[in-house]
Amino acid sequence: MDEKALMQKCLDTWGQEFQLSMLQEECAELIVAVSKVLRGKTNAWQNLYEEIADVSLVIDQIKLIAPVASEKIINEVRKVKLERLENILKDKE
Repeated sequence: MDEKALMQKCLDTWGQEFQLSMLQEECAELIVAVSKVLRGKTNAWQNLYEEIADVSLVIDQIKLIAPVASEKIINEVRKVKLERLENILKDKE
């Protein structure tokens, strides 16, 4: 099964509300993993990588809820945020 089909099957199996709840949970776990890296805990980086992957997978599922609109909107917002970040860095020079 290809990746997109697998993500769609997750949505079909558990539903939109459950997957949004999973996104919330995975983001919370990512926050904890970042805290552990900052505190220098053993294996913290490996755990951080795993949580980044988990969040990424759930985000991919959420994007399938409205794929055309979400990809377009996300890319537009991302572009604006990248431009803002570039301007912030220019001001720091």
